[in-house]
Amino acid sequence: MKSHSIPKSLARIRKIVLADTGLDLSRHALREIEVELAATDSTVALDQNSDFQHREVTILLADLRGFTAVAADMHASVVIEMLNPVLIKMSEIIFKHGGTIDKFMGDAIMVLFGAVNARDDDVARALACAVEMQIRMQELNGDHKKRGLPELFMGIGINTGEVMSGVLGSELSAEYTVIGDEVNLAS
Repeated sequence: MKSHSIPKSLARIRKIVLADTGLDLSRHALREIEVELAATDSTVALDQNSDFQHREVTILLADLRGFTAVAADMHASVVIEMLNPVLIKMSEIIFKHGGTIDKFMGDAIMVLFGAVNARDDDVARALACAVEMQIRMQELNGDHKKRGLPELFMGIGINTGEVMSGVLGSELSAEYTVIGDEVNLAS
């Protein structure tokens, strides 16, 4: 690993550990990881396919229905004023239920349960998360109504199945994600 990418990698590791466990890595632990990474031979190329694993994962995909059409007639600042609070509240709910945000895709969120740490109740936690997300949308719409903004409706798809999980991309840009038909079925 190139030494200039180590701090970025450590920040990413710290963020993932904090999101998944609620625990923040100590500076001492981060320093130990940094020393180990710096000591590795940076000339060894990784076989990216070997890092992918078969995993049973519960995928939750949430999307604001008709948001593109609603947003088309609004100034970008109003769109952000509507969208950002939704994404913030949904993120809080997702983390509360132990989900991992795979990615934001405009007004959609892809969430994984069991991709990083599998638990026996992944499906139940995903379902509870979806219910709470829908309840919170009602509250957010009440606020929108008071401010003269349009109501937003969220569709949520959930599916559980075997996927390939791992880091996809290159040294320039990469992300942990899951790939497979089960993701398409959730959408």
